[in-house]
Amino acid sequence: MFTRKYWRIWQQASNVMIEARYKISRYKIPALLLLLAVGCIRAPQQTRYPLGEIDLVRGAAYSSSYHKPYLTSVAGSKIISVRQKSVMQSDSSLSNEVRRAEALYQRGVDLTTAKLFDSALVVLNQALDLFQLQGDSSGLGDVYYSRGIVHLTQEGFEVALRDFQEAFGILEAVGNLEKQASAIRRVGTCYARMGDFALGLENFQKALHIYKVLGDTLWQARIIFNIGTLDVEMEEYQRAVDGFQKSYELFKSMGSKPDMAVSLNNLGYNYKLMGQYEKALPLLFRALKLQKAMDTPCRALYPLYNIGSVYERLDRLDSADQYLHQSFASSLDCKDQYIQVLNLIDLGSLYHKQGRRSSSFATYEKALHLAERIGMRKEIATAAGALYGLNKDDGKHAEALRYLELFKATGDSIFNDKNSKRIARLEAEFAFEKERQELLHASEKRDLQYAQESARLRLEQNITIIGLIFLALTLLVVTHLYFQKQRANRQLHVLNTEKNKLIGMVAHDLHSPINQVKGLVGLIKMDGKGLNAHQNEYLDIITSSCDRSTNLIERILDVSAIESYKLNLKVEEVELNGVLELIAKNFDQWARKKKIDLRTHLTEGPALLKTDRNYLIQILENLVSNALKFSAPETTVEMNLERVASKFRLSVKDQGPGLSEEDQHNLFKPFSQLTPKPTAGETSTGLGLSIVKKFTEALDGKIWCESELGKGTLFVVEIGDI
Repeated sequence: MFTRKYWRIWQQASNVMIEARYKISRYKIPALLLLLAVGCIRAPQQTRYPLGEIDLVRGAAYSSSYHKPYLTSVAGSKIISVRQKSVMQSDSSLSNEVRRAEALYQRGVDLTTAKLFDSALVVLNQALDLFQLQGDSSGLGDVYYSRGIVHLTQEGFEVALRDFQEAFGILEAVGNLEKQASAIRRVGTCYARMGDFALGLENFQKALHIYKVLGDTLWQARIIFNIGTLDVEMEEYQRAVDGFQKSYELFKSMGSKPDMAVSLNNLGYNYKLMGQYEKALPLLFRALKLQKAMDTPCRALYPLYNIGSVYERLDRLDSADQYLHQSFASSLDCKDQYIQVLNLIDLGSLYHKQGRRSSSFATYEKALHLAERIGMRKEIATAAGALYGLNKDDGKHAEALRYLELFKATGDSIFNDKNSKRIARLEAEFAFEKERQELLHASEKRDLQYAQESARLRLEQNITIIGLIFLALTLLVVTHLYFQKQRANRQLHVLNTEKNKLIGMVAHDLHSPINQVKGLVGLIKMDGKGLNAHQNEYLDIITSSCDRSTNLIERILDVSAIESYKLNLKVEEVELNGVLELIAKNFDQWARKKKIDLRTHLTEGPALLKTDRNYLIQILENLVSNALKFSAPETTVEMNLERVASKFRLSVKDQGPGLSEEDQHNLFKPFSQLTPKPTAGETSTGLGLSIVKKFTEALDGKIWCESELGKGTLFVVEIGDI
């Protein structure tokens, strides 16, 4: 007896045999044994899916939406009986319900392969119910997939889409990548067949990613080919060329000649759509040669037709006549009505170019009737448009109107905006002719139309020329201004760099003599002999001047470092409540001396911030120093800390004279002297607030001022983690 594992391997071996379209012959026993051996080796990766791929819409490429899905044929009733017998021999350890579900599933697959679709749906639904009762996720995924195949085969795309999506969700949970790829590519096929090419493309991309993970080169090539097909439908022709070229190279590396021929044909067809006929012909001839070498006449008719179609567009009428007639004859033998319609349309155009109007008219009518019978809407519109033109030229306005209305009715559902505009133009043209036909002679109408068309073309040409000239002048001016600005910026950068270097050199050079003067003054004061009160006062003035000069130099060096982007930040975790308390302590004596009440408002709990502690202290010291410097006695200076979202807001508020709008405008500029003056004769370099702003920005913060004359000033620093 087979175990359940080997029963499924036997199933897969039979399915592979059907997919490969093996014929049951005297070699059937060795073939089945070989496939069973392969199944044993690859058992963990096998699927139950027995059906061939469904080709996408490819216009006059290799297949079309008008074809029924390609299904492999059953090699005879013997295969069905072999599978049924295998079900009866499955492992006795399986429950009766599981064995019954397996048998129903397999029966549904066999009925689908035999094209008995209604019966297949009934049996698959029964299998689905049993698998649900047994909680068999793998079985559920397989049944949803197979049911989707049946609906897709019958062109029930929306129902098929739901089944494949269900299958993908279940198989994704089970974790079977190979089955996931099969399901998601079918989802892409459904979207493509429903005309939603964007979603089709998205799902093919997902399938491609899974096949890359699996390392399945063959299916990667096929998915890339299908993506190229959708690019053609979306008129992304260059992207389609890249896709077909890549799929061809992959098929070539695997030696798959049928797939190579398909890729070459579609690549040539794509170049035909792009109007690059000289590139299309060599590719189509290579595809035709491969198909003839493989003796596949029904596949060869695709490149055969495309070659004739290209020759017709190149006006090489003798060659077009030869290949189009060959292709039409082959399409009759192969019963390929899709290619028959395309051949008839191109033959109608060929006869028209050859001056055979009656043959052209009859051929277009034949193409129209056949296209209507098999539902080729685009070709219905093409044939109707051609018949409209022929009848209009012959003065048969009633017939022309009938074909024009058919052209419009068909085009409304499938044409894009470009074709819709063409329909409107044809309607307007016909209405114009009908309105004028009783008032003007034929020659007068032609003259009027010619004059109107010429005037319109001249107007469009003049508008285009003026627009191009204006655009060129605008681009020229913008380019000139851009390069001027770039040149000026480079010059300013060089000058600014030289300025910073000069400031640094001068500041460093001044440090030494000032320190020497201060040191000598200190020595004189230490000696102290023979100095009177005035002399000691003068020495104190010199020391104070040296201190102010040193402070000014340090401020200048700070500005230079900031502008040169040479600040070296030391980021650490800082507790802000402690920083404010430290600053309050440092300025306590100064505040007491000026009789100013220095208050601090802190947050509850720790206020931790990742920043540079030293630069933050310098910022706050500058702000508190300014507040004390410009505040009168018996006033209050407040330091406040509050949390705002993920940041902290530190503010310093005084009751000083306030700032005018002009002062606020110049507030953070270097060396700016403001209208308010220090209340106790303190000195000011004009660099403090400019340094504060630059330090704040270096710490990824921002600073602003709120002030009114006579109402004091509020400085706010908002800062977060670096």
